[in-house]
Amino acid sequence: MNPDGFDASVEGVCSPDPSKTGRENAHRIDLNRNFPDQFELHSDDADLTRGRELETLNVMKWIVDTPFVLSANLHAGSVVASYPYDSVPLATAK
Repeated sequence: MNPDGFDASVEGVCSPDPSKTGRENAHRIDLNRNFPDQFELHSDDADLTRGRELETLNVMKWIVDTPFVLSANLHAGSVVASYPYDSVPLATAK
């Protein structure tokens, strides 16, 4: 999803600087944080996609065009479990 970040990263380097870990693309955007949140209100598709990076838009299109029932989330050295709708509206967060 992020060829710029992959190219910029160095294997084995853990740094608080996202530009050194490959989290950001060439525009210095963390693509993991560039997707719409389920609780954001959008009036239409144009509103939903406005301001998204090209990589994010391509993954969003792929998700809509390719039906699937299971996905994997690979994180080096971390155990991560994600569930549909695993975030909460800000109004109810404590």
